[in-house]
Amino acid sequence: MTRFYHFMTQRSSINMSRKIFLFVLAFASFHALAQALFKAPRCCIPGECTRSSYWTQNTNDRGECLRACQADPFCEWWTWYSDGFCALFDDKDCGTIDTTCSGPQYNCWSGEDDCTTDLECNIQCEMPGQCASNTIAAPEIVSDKDYCADELCLNNEDCEFYTFDSITKICSLYDHQCSAAPLDTGCASCITGENECGKRCSEPGSCNGQIENSFQAVLTEEECLTKCQADADCKYYTFNFVTGMCVLYSTCDSVDGSCTYCVWGENRCTL
Repeated sequence: MTRFYHFMTQRSSINMSRKIFLFVLAFASFHALAQALFKAPRCCIPGECTRSSYWTQNTNDRGECLRACQADPFCEWWTWYSDGFCALFDDKDCGTIDTTCSGPQYNCWSGEDDCTTDLECNIQCEMPGQCASNTIAAPEIVSDKDYCADELCLNNEDCEFYTFDSITKICSLYDHQCSAAPLDTGCASCITGENECGKRCSEPGSCNGQIENSFQAVLTEEECLTKCQADADCKYYTFNFVTGMCVLYSTCDSVDGSCTYCVWGENRCTL
């Protein structure tokens, strides 16, 4: 009887240990799966992938390089250089990010293909100071910074940076060489930004940000934009062509590209 008791006790202890082991194994597997499913993508990291690229092309900006990667079924990572060179990689691991690629000719950024938007690249806007490189066009006197960024820089295919002097109202345009040297902060009234700082209108996707209001049965994007412009707190809007939903935002922290029938834009757009 005593021997049977010890046998049952030992068996019970083994079963309990086995259950604990299986529970720990299941929890670890679930944790690893959750990390894989919900891990945030790495977007627009300063530096370049050290793996060998399988495709290269020239693009106008980081966002266009990202979208080129997303359009390619083999692309997993991308690296964009400020001289316009875009490299695509077909490996889930692009290798060590080499941050020494920032040099006298260019700067570079890398990211994964499932980044939602180039907004995650932290576009540099409202930087105090002026570019120290040569201008690519004759400086012009304009009404304000928005005109300098939206009309002059965005409509010049060679413009990568602009500088606006709030006192003289002079707008100066620069290519990628502006990023090769620190800004000249001697001009206290100067503000510099990248060409991507210009207004964004009818962009694909939907905003993720602070919602201020929403409307149903809106017929057109123009009507949604008008509602945004009439709301003092609205800075951005998203319009869904299928559902007719118009959502107004005070912030647009990122963009969800999964809604293929959505567009978003700023309240200062004209359609």
